[in-house]
Amino acid sequence: MSEKKTLLIVEDEPEVLELLQDAFAESYRIITARNGNEGLDTFLKNQGEIDGIVTDLMMPEMCGDELIQEVRKVNSELPIIMITAFEEKRKDVRKLVKDLNAMFIKKPFSIVEFKRIVMESIH
Repeated sequence: MSEKKTLLIVEDEPEVLELLQDAFAESYRIITARNGNEGLDTFLKNQGEIDGIVTDLMMPEMCGDELIQEVRKVNSELPIIMITAFEEKRKDVRKLVKDLNAMFIKKPFSIVEFKRIVMESIH
């Protein structure tokens, strides 16, 4: 059996973080962070091990797009998926997806569909 890939999940809502952690625990080694600053620190400390990132877009301290910009300075090809329930507050989401070489999924989402997308992206 091959070693599990590592997924960094950056999410400021504890319930959503727990849901995502539970959804992927069987398939991935999970590392979590509760905001963008913590996510960046975690990424930098573990960058050689992280195979993909799922990050909320709207978070306190550092938004997901700022986190992705910093990650892209180190790794331009790492699979990254942004999630948010507040797409209407960020009119630039589609541009961000293209500019940051990331994927985007709007909350709420089907966990089954989300798992499929993550597994196709991070293999």
